Amino acid sequence: MSPSFSGPVCKSLSDFNVALSNIPATEKADATKLSNATLAAICNTSHLHIWESDSDIDNLLQLTHTIVMIRTTAGASKATGANEQATGKNRGPGMVIITEVKSGHDNFARVCELVKHLTDIDGRMHLENSVCAFGGIVVVRGVDNRHAPTLSKDGSFTYLDDHRKEMDTAVRRINIAIERVFKLHMFSSLFNRKIVWHHGPVIHFLLHWINNTTSSLRDSLAGITICAALDFSKGGGIQPSTLGRTNAPQHLAKLEEYVKRLDISATFLDNDTQMINYEYLTTYMYFFGYYINMFLPASLARPHLHRAQDRLITFAFRLWGACNNTYESDVVKTVQNNLDRHMARPWASMCINPKSYTKSSCQAAAKDEEIHHAVQLADAPFETFGAGNGMRVPAFARLMVGPGQVNADKNSVATPFKISLSASSLGQFRIEAPSAFRLLTPLASSSSSSTTTQTSLTPANINPKSDSALLEMMTGRIRGIMMAVLERLRQDKGNPTMSEENRATWKEIGKAVAFALGGCKGEGRLPKGVGEKIAFVQAKLVEGTWGYSLGAQGVGQTHTPGQMPGYQGVGQ
Repeated sequence: MSPSFSGPVCKSLSDFNVALSNIPATEKADATKLSNATLAAICNTSHLHIWESDSDIDNLLQLTHTIVMIRTTAGASKATGANEQATGKNRGPGMVIITEVKSGHDNFARVCELVKHLTDIDGRMHLENSVCAFGGIVVVRGVDNRHAPTLSKDGSFTYLDDHRKEMDTAVRRINIAIERVFKLHMFSSLFNRKIVWHHGPVIHFLLHWINNTTSSLRDSLAGITICAALDFSKGGGIQPSTLGRTNAPQHLAKLEEYVKRLDISATFLDNDTQMINYEYLTTYMYFFGYYINMFLPASLARPHLHRAQDRLITFAFRLWGACNNTYESDVVKTVQNNLDRHMARPWASMCINPKSYTKSSCQAAAKDEEIHHAVQLADAPFETFGAGNGMRVPAFARLMVGPGQVNADKNSVATPFKISLSASSLGQFRIEAPSAFRLLTPLASSSSSSTTTQTSLTPANINPKSDSALLEMMTGRIRGIMMAVLERLRQDKGNPTMSEENRATWKEIGKAVAFALGGCKGEGRLPKGVGEKIAFVQAKLVEGTWGYSLGAQGVGQTHTPGQMPGYQGVGQ
């Protein structure tokens, strides 16, 4: 018989954590059993894990973590031979990645390039180039999540004809990909022919797949995770997140119905529940501006480098425009006069657009958040595609689930909870069992290292440590996870090299920024204190991770982490 218990109504994550800490002893054992069973399913290394993803930096790094960890576990850190690939009997692990279709970025091509970089396997295209197999790792082109169905009064979903065709075609190719991976020897037993589906913030296609896939694949589902779909930060109950705003209460109701019928659970997680409070990857990865060149091939990092360079120049000349009472096309002329056109042609866009230099935009450049962002870009000039959407690095919440998560029950708790979907109490939630849903939150530990955790039944968010200590603990866990991946990649690939082209471009950017910020000097030209703050931008151009890496290395030469300034190691 399933355990039954219920907690008080919650309107915020802090309410939830207080309720979790106050679960009566008679119910705590049942809650722990449910949590451990959920974590055992969604982190099971024997199951086939399916990841819906895009190709922003945080997603690529999360996929890198998973691929490196499962290949290490399977003893497949090196590419398998051509004959093994051809027979489908290679020792490599099984994994399916579904790439979201999104205008502006070919997520399918970018993820394929990442997998090739990590595995040294040339992928094989199938199904009219919509599926690419790298041994047991298969990348599948997904759907455009904007093509959501309309909701009828009876609660049913209806797609436009073209969108329905898109969804049905995607279901078929995903099914084929799953069945192909299931033919690998590691899934020969019925126990292992199980699926864990890790979905992103927009859930309508997941619902469509569950409803329209084959009965055998539907019954293979062992667990579901949903990342960044909900927002717990507003304090008035659960709301759709910025990325999950397409979802409606009816979607959650349908998901709850399906999960109950399949006798599994859907686990929700996001930045807030995992205490991922910082926006920049430099916080979570040591010397990110240097080691990104190892995690990602240059072709994948380059668009993010170009965005950052463009944004950095724009920031500097917005300040210059505000200080010199010059705007729009007049600022663009100054940018063009101080930036080598040939060198800037591949990436200059925002910085040569007159609309970037309206009076209000130029004056806003003196705000603390704009200066802070510029300092971050000067230190590690790789801007995410989603920068500025308020979602920070959502994919990093996924580092706590999946086959790469060791000792999940010692790091996290998956608490059964119920979301109210009625109009009168919409968004309220409570701890409740039985329930189809779980909420993943971190457990407190005695160490910030991900390798030496000690289980506590107290959720980390309300442990009687200081808030800063809790935040440091979770930040340390993520740093430890990514450091382990880095060390594995260094074994396989060595240290990154820096190109002469990047060095020359950065020197040109430094000159342009120096001109712009130099033109802001003078009594009363900047608000009080801003001059001291923007000095950090110019300093980071030279002394930051990227500038140091470019300046300290000769072309084609590398150095060890011990030579990087301030390197101390994991958790320090």
